[in-house]
Amino acid sequence: MIPRLAAPSYQRHVERAHHELAALAAGATAGDAGSAPGLPALPLPDGGPLREDVVQSWRRSLAVRGRIDASVAPAVLADDDLRHARSEHPLAGVLAVVRRLLVQPATDAGLIVALGNAAGQLLWVEGDPAAARRAEVMGFVPGADWSETSVGTSAPGAALATGRPMQVSRAEHFHPVVHPWSCSAVPLRDPADGSILGVLDLTGGDEAVSPLALPLLAAAASAVELTWQRTGAGRVAGSTVVVPGRAARGAGPAVRTAASGRAASIGGEAPGPGAPAHEDAGRDLLLRVTGVLPARLGRDGAALREVSGRHAEILTLLDWHAPGWTGPRSRTCSTAGAART
Repeated sequence: MIPRLAAPSYQRHVERAHHELAALAAGATAGDAGSAPGLPALPLPDGGPLREDVVQSWRRSLAVRGRIDASVAPAVLADDDLRHARSEHPLAGVLAVVRRLLVQPATDAGLIVALGNAAGQLLWVEGDPAAARRAEVMGFVPGADWSETSVGTSAPGAALATGRPMQVSRAEHFHPVVHPWSCSAVPLRDPADGSILGVLDLTGGDEAVSPLALPLLAAAASAVELTWQRTGAGRVAGSTVVVPGRAARGAGPAVRTAASGRAASIGGEAPGPGAPAHEDAGRDLLLRVTGVLPARLGRDGAALREVSGRHAEILTLLDWHAPGWTGPRSRTCSTAGAART
């Protein structure tokens, strides 16, 4: 059964509307690109109105892009930047969940799954190998920026722009090079405050916009967000974005425990007034020692990584005793602790 959005009658309607959009954009560019009106009353052919979500996405895309290119070439993170972006994002901790609930059935259906951050950068693209190879032609690869401002209308870009689930079929995409594809996407939210942390996308043929696509994505998103709620990963990590060519750097971080909020120096003091400006200046390291999970350490605002219990104890003691901790005092504390156990 052909999904409604992929029906030939609807696609013919969309293709005619897209031709009108291209002509409108070309006319605005030939005149005064700075005064391009976006997408005013676009004359649409008979057969039903173009979906409003698509019209609004075209409007936003045209306002940013100014014209419709024959191809799309999104910015792509370098390998080191991609590794950093992956390690700093809470999606890294739920890959097993997504692969089990979404990637495996998508692979069987000849589809691919993309996991992106809040900026629209695709951090992982997995699924059917043949489909993934074909998608490389349009730049749908790990590290690519698929936000609306980068490539125009697509399901992941529109879902991030609106905060709502989105389906985009064939000619509904802004750029013609994407017209052979269809996709569905849902935003991923921080359970603590509802802010958008990322996006889950299903891309491929007509099956990607079937009536079952969004419920499947929604179920996987619910599992991801429930995991974040249980672990607190979303609250800690936020949505770290890596700018191509600018990996995060810093030296002399400070550590503060989640319980006390105080800072204890580790590896050097935090930069003071007049110190050289670094991207991570003023961003402490956070040591989380509460809850049911093992102790975790990481830069404030990014994903935390598990540390050994002994290291967590040492850092916690340093935080509780900011002036310092002498050897004799440590032995006294260890003896007292052993006696209590």
